[in-house]
Amino acid sequence: MSAERTVSIYAPANGRKNYVAHNVPVKKLANYSQYAKYRYYPEPNAKKPYGEGEKRSTSTREYDLGENMNEDFARTFAIHIKNSDPANPAPFTLELFGEECSYEELIQIYRVMGWGFKCERPRHDDSIRKALRDKMYKKEPFTFADFLLSMYSHTQRT
Repeated sequence: MSAERTVSIYAPANGRKNYVAHNVPVKKLANYSQYAKYRYYPEPNAKKPYGEGEKRSTSTREYDLGENMNEDFARTFAIHIKNSDPANPAPFTLELFGEECSYEELIQIYRVMGWGFKCERPRHDDSIRKALRDKMYKKEPFTFADFLLSMYSHTQRT
């Protein structure tokens, strides 16, 4: 009997690999991540996931989330994936992070989910997106600069 194939998930920062989870089953990760599915279970003529490029160094033992990912939120996603039922994976929801997330936190959560894991729509409900949209509409005046600054705000904290 062969052991289940696993990977370690990390977020690169300042030339280091900051691990957010070890021994994540590849089958479970592929349920949530379009990028993992593409890398670990390639299909002939499969289309590359949007944004997949040379900057990631995903291997058979490690899954690279990409630069500027919030490690705490990535860790929460990874724990959810590890605890998921492979036959019926529960979607990512805002409840995983608490209902009272700030605008900047919601941006970081959405970034990890959308850019780090490349999570497909069926694998997350609209609660995160709706909360982000509500906070954007309440911010007056909202500018594109606000959106860009908040995407990278976690790297500027001390």
